[in-house]
Amino acid sequence: MLISDSLVHAARVRPSHLAVVDDRISLTYSHLLERVNRLANALREGLGLDVGDRFGLLSANRAEFVEAYYAAGSSRLVCVPLNYRLAAPELSGIARDADLRVIIVEPGFEDVVDRMRESGLDCPTVRLSGPMGEGEYEALLSRSSAAVREEPAADSEPVLQIYTSGTTGTPKGVMISHRNTIANGWHMLAEGATTREDRHLTTMPLCHLGAGSRVFLNVHATATHVIHPRFDPERMIIALADGTADTAVTVPAMLSDLLAEARRQRASLHGKVRRLLYGAAPMPQDLLTEALSTLGCDFQQTYGLTEAGPNLTVLPPEDHLPDSHGNHPSRLSSVGRQTSGVEVRVVDRDDAEVAVGEVGEIIARGPNIMEGYWRRPEATAETLRGGWLRTGDLGRLGEDSYLYLVDRKKDMLISGGFNVYPREIECVLEIHPDVIEVAVTGKPHERWGEVPVAFVVAEPGAGREALESALREVCGSRLAAFKSPKSYR
Repeated sequence: MLISDSLVHAARVRPSHLAVVDDRISLTYSHLLERVNRLANALREGLGLDVGDRFGLLSANRAEFVEAYYAAGSSRLVCVPLNYRLAAPELSGIARDADLRVIIVEPGFEDVVDRMRESGLDCPTVRLSGPMGEGEYEALLSRSSAAVREEPAADSEPVLQIYTSGTTGTPKGVMISHRNTIANGWHMLAEGATTREDRHLTTMPLCHLGAGSRVFLNVHATATHVIHPRFDPERMIIALADGTADTAVTVPAMLSDLLAEARRQRASLHGKVRRLLYGAAPMPQDLLTEALSTLGCDFQQTYGLTEAGPNLTVLPPEDHLPDSHGNHPSRLSSVGRQTSGVEVRVVDRDDAEVAVGEVGEIIARGPNIMEGYWRRPEATAETLRGGWLRTGDLGRLGEDSYLYLVDRKKDMLISGGFNVYPREIECVLEIHPDVIEVAVTGKPHERWGEVPVAFVVAEPGAGREALESALREVCGSRLAAFKSPKSYR
């Protein structure tokens, strides 16, 4: 099965249903399929790209992401979404590594493209339509055929190439295939992440797979995809409150801003939102508890990474419910259990599974796992060793198979021979109400090798000495001495 099959199916069974809507355009499934076919033919015939060629997309969120992702699959090309927040030299490096043949560019990013050319970019561009309708993209589509391209393809062929460097190193192109996107979509459908009547709001960048995977999931479900160019908490509250959308994906920082905006607007979202999904970063427990009581909707957490296509585990809505005494379960601090269709293990350095409760590296396998890194055979072989994806994350499994993240493998520090996980310390420091954000890292030490240091963003008005004293006290009561930060900044 190819991704084009799911779009053809959606257009056949729900031709007049709204597929995607942004600030400029609304497309039914039949209209979306027509435009995808036109773009596929334009890329292959109008622009002369050949099977396996890469084309870039440099833009904030808009409907053309959906068109480009599906056109890549229909034309046997690979779409490389470019993160517009990167600097021009970084983008040029990605463009060169991917051998981009053409870049589709949103108006407003022309100066970025000019700087990319100064850094060595050497490929043509196609401008998307701006506020006044200018741009070559629509003209290119109008000149192209809407006929379906009949060309055999393997489901292992990549559709997307998304660049990620993880926590260190130069960016690597993660190749995501038809098989990966379809499997991830079906896995998440099985977990109830969307329904055919959903109006899903995307405000996170579609150039990342965390949001980009929803493009495929929404089409699988024949749901409606509502796209905002960027995250705007005021606008997001309005869209959820007035019924424009009823599901969305957030990260902790966004959820915090959303709750603050809801308080400012005195907006009640009870009964308006079906489900809020969250992930991508550790969720402070106080924030999640407040969100559960404030928003009055289902919550679902997912954990994964780009190389996993991206989802590995799910914490479903029923696991967020309080007990009969109103207390929230300890499993809220987990990332849930392996999603259907995926195997997750926690292993030691010799790839042997560790005992329940012990810390090890999280590895996974399933049809959603990437095909590999573009032109990085050694990195691919190491990351997919033995058919298992090495996530680089450390975690532990509970008796009930819930997975608890501990830290990034590369973030772990060793103090006096003991393993110290910065995230464990951060979770303790976040308890204090005057701590807005905190990051813990290691500092070289002559005797202990490394010692933890905490960098804290405090609430305005919090006294430095008083806060440091309080944080030392809370760490002293909850952590071993070798884990407690030796200094605070």
